[in-house]
Amino acid sequence: MTALSILRPFREVTSFPEHINQVFRDVFPEMDSLEQSLLAPMSLAPKTDVYEEADRIVLEMEAPGLREEDLNLTLEGNTLTISGERKRSDDRKEGRYQRVERYYGSFSRAFTLPSTADPNSIEAKYEHGVLHVSMAKRADARPRQIKLNGQAKQLTA
Repeated sequence: MTALSILRPFREVTSFPEHINQVFRDVFPEMDSLEQSLLAPMSLAPKTDVYEEADRIVLEMEAPGLREEDLNLTLEGNTLTISGERKRSDDRKEGRYQRVERYYGSFSRAFTLPSTADPNSIEAKYEHGVLHVSMAKRADARPRQIKLNGQAKQLTA
């Protein structure tokens, strides 16, 4: 007796997209985690540059759309914490958004100050959507010129 089989002429065509997805998952396994991260709720974590000048340490944080009163800076020990909240505007009407890419909600970023920083000299200003925080380096941490006098080497402040 012969077994009957069901004829499915488009079976290969309908499974083709899944086959392609599986090939991509095999070749690029990180794409699965990327896809998951894109679908997960996102949080606001403003991008920040931290750099050193000869006499200062500078931190610049992107914070467009925030008002000065939406930002809080606190210093505890040698940890500088910057927090804030970006609120949705109340005048927005409920609608059928095609895309929402801007982040809303609270954020908090903590930065450990290096031992060379003088925490009493912290200054902050907010302009054009960028928070600028700077602090002087302690006097004993600043570069000093070393003069050579014959064999003796002396440090001059």
